Amino acid sequence: MSIKHFFVAFMLLTQGFVRAQDVPEHDNQVLEAETGHSFTVQITELRLNIPLDPAVSSDDLANQLKRFQEQGQVEMTETVRIQATEGAQGASGPKSKVQFGSTVAVTSGSVSTPAGRSRQTQSIQVGTNVEVALQRRDNKIFAQLHYEASRLDGAGIDDTPPPISTVQCEMIIGVTPGKPRLLSGLGTHRSTILIISIEPL
Repeated sequence: MSIKHFFVAFMLLTQGFVRAQDVPEHDNQVLEAETGHSFTVQITELRLNIPLDPAVSSDDLANQLKRFQEQGQVEMTETVRIQATEGAQGASGPKSKVQFGSTVAVTSGSVSTPAGRSRQTQSIQVGTNVEVALQRRDNKIFAQLHYEASRLDGAGIDDTPPPISTVQCEMIIGVTPGKPRLLSGLGTHRSTILIISIEPL
């Protein structure tokens, strides 16, 4: 059994236990009426060594990225997967959240004394925070998304701290399950892009 299948099975068993033990029978009907299907939402951050055509369609996006990857032009920066449940028609589902982070010590300067020279350090918080809620409108799934990431971008020079790259995206976007869609892109000679895809469980 793969990790993904184990996780899905565990969630289904857990949800079944909660419904059977803690939720009255009449509340089950309300719960099922207010929520819909569950999906895996994937947010992928990529860096391209060439600019991406801003007019690229969702249908052509996967083919272009595959071609760029074969040419060695794509650098996978980060991929986050999170499970979310859609709301009933016209209503947002419960918000799903995931956060990864760490505290790193970087050199911020140096101090010279008669005893010698010592470096000063400071602590920096870096990581990724994702929040998503799904809503069905007619035959489309709309994702209310918040994506925020910060990471060290290389090494510092001498006694200066390393540069920190940040990406932040907050929007509501319609997504067709099974078709990746471009969230945003920035760059001239190089591009940093965000892609969202949704797959049913």
